Amino acid sequence: MSRRCVRGRRYRRLAMPFFQLAGTLLGVSRLPGRRDPVAVALGIAVRLLREERGWSREALAYRCGLEPEDIGPVEGGEGSPTLALALKLAAGLEVPAADLVGTVEELMR
Repeated sequence: MSRRCVRGRRYRRLAMPFFQLAGTLLGVSRLPGRRDPVAVALGIAVRLLREERGWSREALAYRCGLEPEDIGPVEGGEGSPTLALALKLAAGLEVPAADLVGTVEELMR
């Protein structure tokens, strides 16, 4: 690790970004690399809407025509969501797709 000197003190540079390190320590980061900001925002929006309705992941998966194991990675911001997936999620959450996309855009600001 390289060292940087700030006002006479030496600090070690972390090998990974701070938020990635914090996520790893807290057990909320499952990806070794960077996540797509759109995927993360979509996952947050889906989770907020799902919890607002009081639904489990299994209930949402059933309404979307997906497998229950598919909802966790979506909410975790993993992968690259497709338009087809976003449309299925919007239909399952009973919101217009434009509203889901609008929520994602607001979260990205």
